[in-house]
Amino acid sequence: TVNENTPVGTDIKNIATVNGKDTNETNTHIVKKVTVTTTAQTMNSLDLVLVLDTSGSMKDPGTNGKTRMENLKEAATNLVNKVFSTNTDSTITAITYDTDVNWGTRTYSFSGKQQLLNKIKGLSANGGTNIYKALEETNNVIDDMSGTNRTRVVVFLTDGAPTYWSYADGANHVTNNNKNESGSYRNNLRPQIIAQANELKAKENVTVYSVGLGVNNLNNSSEV
Repeated sequence: TVNENTPVGTDIKNIATVNGKDTNETNTHIVKKVTVTTTAQTMNSLDLVLVLDTSGSMKDPGTNGKTRMENLKEAATNLVNKVFSTNTDSTITAITYDTDVNWGTRTYSFSGKQQLLNKIKGLSANGGTNIYKALEETNNVIDDMSGTNRTRVVVFLTDGAPTYWSYADGANHVTNNNKNESGSYRNNLRPQIIAQANELKAKENVTVYSVGLGVNNLNNSSEV
């Protein structure tokens, strides 16, 4: 047996046994000790939060001959497959929203990958777009992850303006339409939405990506 303690100058006889006979006898003379060190590069653990718009307008045409919802599903699926490409302790939290945040916000580990993919596949488009409530829920989810040094990434996907908003009225949770009588959007909620977005971006170890699906007017998008 040759190991790191084998002295230089040792002759090593190599014999291969084939069908019970020793063949191809060769001699190797050790002239130099070589130490080989291998290293494995690992990816840091990641907590990904997917915030997915499932409002009715997601049925509208998107790109590549697909609807906006089909594009969203494709993007979300690719992200899941990327993060969960191999067994990892990274997590993915899925938040879906339309007129309000939908029940069932859940954090998935690698073992729940297929369940998450099935959830994404089963998404449907209905209702309004409550961006304020989606951001509020995202902030709550990130706060629950406090006390960790892991990288946290939020990917916020939406296709339109905030058509609904929510607020607390005493013990009641109230959701209102954000359009006026002429059908245009009120600006009364804009400061609150920007405040929620800024709160999210200011959190430690959090990176936020916002993705507009089929958004035509980007004049004010940089503010959020």
